[in-house]
Amino acid sequence: MSAAPFSRRDRRRPSPALAIAMLALVLALGGTGYAATQTAGGVKLVYEYIAGSLAPHAGGYWDAVCPSGTRPVGGGFNTESDKNVIVTDSAPFSQAIRRIAGGSTQNPDSWTATFYNTGTASATVQTIVVCAPD
Repeated sequence: MSAAPFSRRDRRRPSPALAIAMLALVLALGGTGYAATQTAGGVKLVYEYIAGSLAPHAGGYWDAVCPSGTRPVGGGFNTESDKNVIVTDSAPFSQAIRRIAGGSTQNPDSWTATFYNTGTASATVQTIVVCAPD
Protein backbone atom coordinates (compact mmCIF):
# COMPACT_ATOMS: atom_id res chain seq x y z
CA MET A 1 0.00 0.00 0.00
CA SER A 2 1.54 3.33 -1.06
CA ALA A 3 1.06 6.63 0.74
CA ALA A 4 -0.98 9.39 -0.84
CA PRO A 5 1.16 12.13 -2.46
CA PHE A 6 -0.14 14.72 -0.01
CA SER A 7 -1.26 13.86 3.45
CA ARG A 8 -3.39 16.01 5.69
CA ARG A 9 -0.30 16.85 7.74
CA ASP A 10 1.51 18.27 4.67
CA ARG A 11 -1.13 20.93 4.04
CA ARG A 12 -0.64 24.20 5.88
CA ARG A 13 -2.76 27.26 6.13
CA PRO A 14 -1.40 30.28 4.27
CA SER A 15 0.35 32.80 6.48
CA PRO A 16 -1.38 36.14 7.17
CA ALA A 17 1.32 37.87 5.12
CA LEU A 18 0.57 35.67 2.11
CA ALA A 19 -3.17 36.28 2.45
CA ILE A 20 -2.65 40.06 2.56
CA ALA A 21 -0.24 39.94 -0.37
CA MET A 22 -2.73 37.95 -2.45
CA LEU A 23 -5.53 40.40 -1.58
CA ALA A 24 -3.31 43.33 -2.60
CA LEU A 25 -2.46 41.60 -5.88
CA VAL A 26 -6.11 40.95 -6.71
CA LEU A 27 -7.02 44.55 -5.95
CA ALA A 28 -4.10 45.96 -7.90
CA LEU A 29 -4.96 43.92 -10.95
CA GLY A 30 -8.68 44.51 -10.69
CA GLY A 31 -8.72 48.29 -10.26
CA THR A 32 -11.77 48.05 -8.05
CA GLY A 33 -12.84 49.28 -4.65
CA TYR A 34 -13.68 47.42 -1.49
CA ALA A 35 -14.76 48.17 2.07
CA ALA A 36 -14.08 47.09 5.65
CA THR A 37 -15.62 48.06 8.96
CA GLN A 38 -14.23 48.55 12.44
CA THR A 39 -15.62 49.87 15.72
CA ALA A 40 -13.57 52.50 17.54
CA GLY A 41 -14.81 54.08 20.76
CA GLY A 42 -18.31 52.77 20.10
CA VAL A 43 -18.44 54.40 16.64
CA LYS A 44 -18.67 52.11 13.60
CA LEU A 45 -16.02 53.25 11.11
CA VAL A 46 -16.17 52.18 7.48
CA TYR A 47 -13.00 52.03 5.38
CA GLU A 48 -13.47 52.35 1.62
CA TYR A 49 -10.59 51.71 -0.79
CA ILE A 50 -10.20 52.13 -4.52
CA ALA A 51 -7.15 51.04 -6.46
CA GLY A 52 -6.08 51.57 -10.03
CA SER A 53 -3.19 51.47 -12.44
CA LEU A 54 -1.48 54.67 -13.51
CA ALA A 55 0.24 54.64 -16.92
CA PRO A 56 3.86 55.78 -17.30
CA HIS A 57 4.30 59.56 -17.45
CA ALA A 58 0.61 60.13 -16.72
CA GLY A 59 -1.49 61.64 -13.98
CA GLY A 60 -4.91 60.92 -12.58
CA TYR A 61 -7.12 60.93 -9.51
CA TRP A 62 -9.01 58.22 -7.65
CA ASP A 63 -11.93 58.97 -5.32
CA ALA A 64 -12.91 56.66 -2.46
CA VAL A 65 -16.57 57.41 -1.71
CA CYS A 66 -18.29 57.00 1.69
CA PRO A 67 -21.49 54.94 1.83
CA SER A 68 -24.78 56.80 2.14
CA GLY A 69 -25.40 58.07 5.69
CA THR A 70 -21.69 58.46 6.48
CA ARG A 71 -19.11 61.21 6.06
CA PRO A 72 -15.32 61.19 5.74
CA VAL A 73 -13.36 61.66 8.97
CA GLY A 74 -9.98 60.81 7.47
CA GLY A 75 -8.30 59.39 4.43
CA GLY A 76 -5.10 58.94 2.53
CA PHE A 77 -3.34 57.08 -0.24
CA ASN A 78 -0.94 54.25 -1.01
CA THR A 79 1.52 54.07 -3.88
CA GLU A 80 2.70 50.49 -3.21
CA SER A 81 6.14 51.91 -2.28
CA ASP A 82 6.62 53.10 -5.87
CA LYS A 83 9.21 55.87 -5.73
CA ASN A 84 8.18 57.11 -9.20
CA VAL A 85 4.69 58.17 -8.10
CA ILE A 86 4.17 61.72 -6.84
CA VAL A 87 1.05 62.51 -4.82
CA THR A 88 -0.01 66.07 -5.61
CA ASP A 89 -3.23 66.16 -3.54
CA SER A 90 -5.01 64.16 -0.85
CA ALA A 91 -8.11 65.69 0.73
CA PRO A 92 -11.81 65.29 1.56
CA PHE A 93 -14.04 65.96 -1.42
CA SER A 94 -17.66 66.34 -2.56
CA GLN A 95 -18.69 64.18 -5.53
CA ALA A 96 -21.82 66.28 -6.18
CA ILE A 97 -19.73 69.40 -6.65
CA ARG A 98 -17.24 67.55 -8.93
CA ARG A 99 -20.08 66.85 -11.34
CA ILE A 100 -21.15 70.51 -11.34
CA ALA A 101 -18.13 72.74 -11.00
CA GLY A 102 -14.88 70.90 -10.48
CA GLY A 103 -15.17 69.80 -6.86
CA SER A 104 -15.28 71.21 -3.38
CA THR A 105 -14.38 70.38 0.20
CA GLN A 106 -17.77 71.65 1.46
CA ASN A 107 -20.02 68.82 2.68
CA PRO A 108 -17.52 66.14 1.63
CA ASP A 109 -18.69 62.61 0.89
CA SER A 110 -15.39 61.11 -0.28
CA TRP A 111 -11.61 61.34 -0.21
CA THR A 112 -9.65 62.13 -3.35
CA ALA A 113 -5.97 61.64 -4.14
CA THR A 114 -4.22 62.93 -7.24
CA PHE A 115 -1.14 61.11 -8.52
CA TYR A 116 1.52 61.54 -11.20
CA ASN A 117 3.69 58.66 -12.40
CA THR A 118 7.17 59.85 -13.42
CA GLY A 119 8.35 56.31 -14.16
CA THR A 120 8.56 54.27 -17.34
CA ALA A 121 6.28 51.47 -16.07
CA SER A 122 2.70 51.43 -14.87
CA ALA A 123 2.21 51.97 -11.14
CA THR A 124 -0.51 50.84 -8.73
CA VAL A 125 -2.14 53.58 -6.67
CA GLN A 126 -4.84 53.52 -4.03
CA THR A 127 -7.09 56.06 -2.30
CA ILE A 128 -8.52 55.31 1.15
CA VAL A 129 -11.32 57.01 3.10
CA VAL A 130 -12.40 56.45 6.70
CA CYS A 131 -16.13 57.13 7.13
CA ALA A 132 -18.26 57.63 10.25
CA PRO A 133 -22.05 57.94 10.62
CA ASP A 134 -23.49 61.42 9.98
